[in-house]
Amino acid sequence: MENVSIVIPTLNGGSLFVELLRRLRSQTIVPREIVIVDSGSTDSTLAAAREANATILQIAPADFDHGLTRNQGIERSSGEMIVLMTQDAVPANDRLIERLIDPFKQPKIAGVFSRQIPRPEHDVITTRNLSNWVTGQSQNRIS
Repeated sequence: MENVSIVIPTLNGGSLFVELLRRLRSQTIVPREIVIVDSGSTDSTLAAAREANATILQIAPADFDHGLTRNQGIERSSGEMIVLMTQDAVPANDRLIERLIDPFKQPKIAGVFSRQIPRPEHDVITTRNLSNWVTGQSQNRIS
């Protein structure tokens, strides 16, 4: 159950991507692999991914598509469980992966997501939108 792959689409992830990689390595359940699908980064994103021993799949910027790009990363993954992340979603603590995969011990669970908390530097509109979106709510939901 702890055979987890992380898939992250990237494009010029910058310092938040570096922080994400660092925090993924400090999880209570360390991912088996990190697969990034990069659509044309010109900053240090690819170097940071290499340093983290991530599998790198490069695509043309015109080929990026939110769903299809993630599917390409999933196809390159070898884990029994796949965690889809974004390059700027930094785990709040060292238990993100553990808490994401734990519900799958129940046979009827097909998918889970984690709460997304706006950053302090976000403007009020972004903060409101994230807080009102289903992933911004603080109570657990089972559908």
